[in-house]
Amino acid sequence: MDQKHPNLPLIRLIGDSIDNFYQLGLKDKENHSNILSHLNSLIKTPFSKVDLTIRHLAKATLKQGFTHLPEFQKKMKAYSEGLGIAKEELTLSLLVPEIVSFLSTWVPGIPTSLLGCSSYFAWDDKTDSPIHGRVLDFPLQGSFDKNERVIWSKLDNGPATLSYSSVGFPYPSITAMTEYGVSFALHQKFDDLFNPNGTPIFELIFNMLQKCGDLKSTLEYLKKNESLTTWAFYMGFSNGEVLACDVMGKDLCYKTYHAKAGQVLYFNNMLIDQARYSKQKDFMPYGVQQYNQMRLDVAEKKVTKLEKQKDMTSLKLIKEMGTPIIQKSKRPELWKCDTVTMSSVTICTMNPNNGESLFIPGAAPKFYQKDLLKITNAFIDPIQTVVSSTKSKMKKSKINGYRDLMEAQVSFDRGQYHDAYHFLQMAIDQFDGLPEAFIATFYFNVYQYIHEQHSKVREKLLLEFQNLTGKLPEYLNDHCYLFIYRLEKIIYGESQIKEQDIKTESLKEILLFEMKMPRLLFHKATSMFTSPRIDTLDIIYAHVKMSH
Repeated sequence: MDQKHPNLPLIRLIGDSIDNFYQLGLKDKENHSNILSHLNSLIKTPFSKVDLTIRHLAKATLKQGFTHLPEFQKKMKAYSEGLGIAKEELTLSLLVPEIVSFLSTWVPGIPTSLLGCSSYFAWDDKTDSPIHGRVLDFPLQGSFDKNERVIWSKLDNGPATLSYSSVGFPYPSITAMTEYGVSFALHQKFDDLFNPNGTPIFELIFNMLQKCGDLKSTLEYLKKNESLTTWAFYMGFSNGEVLACDVMGKDLCYKTYHAKAGQVLYFNNMLIDQARYSKQKDFMPYGVQQYNQMRLDVAEKKVTKLEKQKDMTSLKLIKEMGTPIIQKSKRPELWKCDTVTMSSVTICTMNPNNGESLFIPGAAPKFYQKDLLKITNAFIDPIQTVVSSTKSKMKKSKINGYRDLMEAQVSFDRGQYHDAYHFLQMAIDQFDGLPEAFIATFYFNVYQYIHEQHSKVREKLLLEFQNLTGKLPEYLNDHCYLFIYRLEKIIYGESQIKEQDIKTESLKEILLFEMKMPRLLFHKATSMFTSPRIDTLDIIYAHVKMSH
């Protein structure tokens, strides 16, 4: 999409879904390879032979596992034929977000990525109708955003649907609204669940949006249809009802709310049943609770600001959603991740009652700057116009810094380690004087630990980590202590870092585990299986998972 002409490609799909999936495949044939290869790069271990084995196992499992879903099989066949690729290859790519949720329990070396999200629900005083604000976080910068589009569909006698997605994603099942007055946002949540009798999440959502127009029918549908893995649905309905629902195979955990004037509701990737975190600590991303809590803390400030304003509108909501709050504290360790993040690839508002939507155009990560894309007449014949509001005060250097951070993660996922170094160095420069500079420096040091083995480099790196302590959020600060321990053990044979230096229990267990590891192969074991996840402010340590 050209920033000077920010209209999204608009594709219309009408009639039989199988025929339309094939036609959509033909449209996507020239541009799909980049995003599908990017998706596949998220299923990766340090060993090419292991990767190949994983793909063979996954393909065999997926091929045998969906015989009970003939319509899903037909859609995959139709779209893959249009693309000109094997059905199994397409299915594997589209199921990557599900695979990383459960396959990491089988093969611990897979770095778990997060399809993160934020959803806001409010009441638009101008149109007297409910609005749903949606932020989609997905580590696909440079592929998803460069091929983003809007699809208007009316398939299999279902409702007219407007959805945002990208080339390579045929389903209206990530961000969508229907003429029934339903708005929908898919959030990822982690569990060790794999239900072979379940339905892949995009197919499950597609069928649900085809059939359900209110809260009652939606819950009835979800109680009768099982998911393959664990996800969350955040949905708004025409009467202002809101559903927050964790979909977990045969089980549901949900709460209902009601959007009303003067109130804003916020949700991210936190499990509805908080007690499940203690059961999941051995396989879910260790820092997911802290990551969610930081965004929740920031969201509360945004919500407070919005609720103080008079006459809530979609415009006010999207501007607040897309603008990071100014964190004035001079103590960098108190910095918190915003609800708009370095991996935000979609930010929009949906007002299905009014048939309108606002969308932030341009390259990811998305931030509100000035121009917005407005879609009206969404369920009859969508009209796109560019609207402008007050210019954001966010500095260009900060925007560029976040883009460089995400470029570093994308480079790492694709095995382009030299580029990852380069983008982290650029991020450090862009964030000069900001707390984010310490985070960029921390990850630059982590990359050096993984790839550098020279004794002089290690001695300098130890000093770098030591200088960072007390300047990072608590969870990353604990990781920093782990790397100090590792370097001291490698250089001196012992370390001054003790168990009580680390506050996060899961990371404390890692330290105790590594204390028992022999020095001879210590660096190889702790570097080869280390996977930085800058997008979620975390690091995955597969060598520890493999021991469980």
